Amino acid sequence: MPPKGAIRGTGVGRPAQQRGGYARQIIGEVTSQENRSVVTAVTFFAAGVAFLHSSWSEILLPPGSMMLVTAAFTALLGLAAAQAPNTLARYNPNMRTASYNATFGILSVPKSVAQDLVPGYDLLPVPQDDSLFPNGFPEDQHPILVTNGLQNDIRITVVLPLQIKALLSAQYSVPYVDRLGNGKDAFQYQLNNYIGGIDGQNTMSLVPALVGSATGTPAVPATFDPNDKAYNVYPTGEYSSLVKQIGVFNALSGPSVQGEAFDIYSSNEPTEMYTPKAFRAMNNQPLILQGLVAALCLRNNYYFNDTQFMEPALRSENVTFGSAVKSPLKNQVYKEQGAYAAVAQILGHNPESCSDAIANNDPVASH
Repeated sequence: MPPKGAIRGTGVGRPAQQRGGYARQIIGEVTSQENRSVVTAVTFFAAGVAFLHSSWSEILLPPGSMMLVTAAFTALLGLAAAQAPNTLARYNPNMRTASYNATFGILSVPKSVAQDLVPGYDLLPVPQDDSLFPNGFPEDQHPILVTNGLQNDIRITVVLPLQIKALLSAQYSVPYVDRLGNGKDAFQYQLNNYIGGIDGQNTMSLVPALVGSATGTPAVPATFDPNDKAYNVYPTGEYSSLVKQIGVFNALSGPSVQGEAFDIYSSNEPTEMYTPKAFRAMNNQPLILQGLVAALCLRNNYYFNDTQFMEPALRSENVTFGSAVKSPLKNQVYKEQGAYAAVAQILGHNPESCSDAIANNDPVASH
């Protein structure tokens, strides 16, 4: 059953006058005496989101900062739970956990397009495994993962218990990447991670995106439609979501320039291209980190076996990419692709060597 939108809030700030260019305008608003208390509160909140969203939060957050972040959460967000609760936190208090109500999509693209998206690494052959692909997978094609939804009840304990009520997030990545060069172990190469605040609180996404990129997972602030739940639901049995990357950011009155990332429409017509196991197997491949931590990888395990809140469902979807995506995918439309709507419980691990990430990856999550 689609989630109910239970988070509500009001925007902070006032419309800004359009004078002197965006950069000068933002600086003026941020340094203004009358806005200083708002900016300070938003900064603490955003920093908390960033570090909590990152697996490096144990290293990056000293005890003093954690107290400030916790206070900012309490002051800024009196939010009710938006969807299924986090069922892993009580068993993994020192790990990053969350509940993720999302549509997990698999697109079939030309292999040459997928290879262009993954600089420096070769692609592995997609396995001809009928437990994943009942009709086989075309040899000249390669999968792209596109996921969009709402992460609820995000938690980690770093001396003090920290919690973020909810974030909107979307990602697209290339699975079956040969990170170790051994021709067998499959990794994901993430192309971008889009982060948005609930109910239009888009200022909350700026610092998380910056810190996410600094810790190896490319991320940008974004706006979402809907902005308070995983996807729009229509009486016709169809669903939609729209993700736009924020370009120029006005810290008080919201985003100024946006570029469309992707537009997703799905239906209850179940895909025959993939099994539920295919979505689980690909989304649980370790992530290849980038930038300064490119020598490391990251396990984000998705557990789909908690069905008491939502029965997982195979769907069909159309995905339209906009201008704010990697070049080979810009303005491309992929119709009649496969999707899986489900609540996943996320267990995020710390960065580790890529060989350890493969060796330690939980096979239960993939199957």
